[in-house]
Amino acid sequence: MPKTINFKKLPIDKYIRLYTVLSNENRIRILFALYHDPPSQGTIPFSKLEEKLDVNPALLACHLKILVHGGLVENPRTGQRTSYRLTKKGYRTVKAMIKELNLRRRRAHTQK
Repeated sequence: MPKTINFKKLPIDKYIRLYTVLSNENRIRILFALYHDPPSQGTIPFSKLEEKLDVNPALLACHLKILVHGGLVENPRTGQRTSYRLTKKGYRTVKAMIKELNLRRRRAHTQK
């Protein structure tokens, strides 16, 4: 007999917050940019993200603030410079998204 799910105990509010953070194309692009940057560098400066993504600085700052607040990105300050990197949660989230995209791509390819 299948196990019944107690929906009252599910952390639905956490999922809602995560999907709200992920509901914008620019934020997804930021996450992927941080994911694909060489890990040896550790963090990416704001100016490099701005250049890499070709996004208005004010808009980029707004999206980064949402990603930081959502726990997917952190910004360790080193002096005057502000840099960003994925948190462990952010890394796992992007990795899961890539896995899902690859799975969908394979399914689409086999259905042709």
